[in-house]
Amino acid sequence: MAARLSFLLLLGLVLPASGDDAAAPARLPRAALVELLSVHVVLDYIDAAKIAALPRGRPTVSTTLFQTTGNVCRRTRFLAITPTAKGGAVFTSAALSALVNATLKRVVAAVPYNIFVLHISNFVVPPSVLTRPRPALPPSPPLPRDKG
Repeated sequence: MAARLSFLLLLGLVLPASGDDAAAPARLPRAALVELLSVHVVLDYIDAAKIAALPRGRPTVSTTLFQTTGNVCRRTRFLAITPTAKGGAVFTSAALSALVNATLKRVVAAVPYNIFVLHISNFVVPPSVLTRPRPALPPSPPLPRDKG
């Protein structure tokens, strides 16, 4: 993923809080984990002022690093951001039947049009990240036999 980030002039991270939900991805296969994390790297600038300027109740779609993998179909590669009446926002996959939504907790850092970090309530999980079949891992090598 770092190689994909090296060409970007803009970097946006949307990260969940630490806790039970933050530990869940550790149980995913590596390929699914990379895809899940790439959904949270946004290729558009978002800060509190931009969220406040978005039309209330209507989702705005942003591109994510997941789009660059080529492993996605339809709107799975995009993040939908829907502002709420109280100045917050709901984040979800732009794909139909997204599995998990998240809410904006706070803006952690922002350097206009260069980098931003948003704290959200949990991971945004597009349908295909957890449900798409993946190739089986190669079998582990046999353990050495005890010659004793």
